[in-house]
Amino acid sequence: GTSESEPMLSHTVRKHLRKTRFELLHKEYEDEIDCLQKEVEELKSKNLSLESQIKTILDPLTLVQGNQNENKHLVTDNPSKSTPETVAEWKKKLRTANEIYEKVKDDVDKLKE
Repeated sequence: GTSESEPMLSHTVRKHLRKTRFELLHKEYEDEIDCLQKEVEELKSKNLSLESQIKTILDPLTLVQGNQNENKHLVTDNPSKSTPETVAEWKKKLRTANEIYEKVKDDVDKLKE
């Protein structure tokens, strides 16, 4: 349809070829949009999962609320749980989780565009 060796195509044939190329491009873009929408949905679910993990990491009280008595004994009986090393490790994990969250959020924003 795009061969230059046949420049003598009639107007109706050229019109039909343009229409066909347009339909093919349109279908290709629709398929690409569908794939991107599926990817966005997957990323949204991963994002929600990561957010819940971050909330769990950020809110250690959720662990205490589940088993208050048991966890209270663990905290009082095991002072090593709140050592500076542990706090530093939590900060590192939190920073990593926040970085991953930001990357996923940026990816979702790019996909939306």
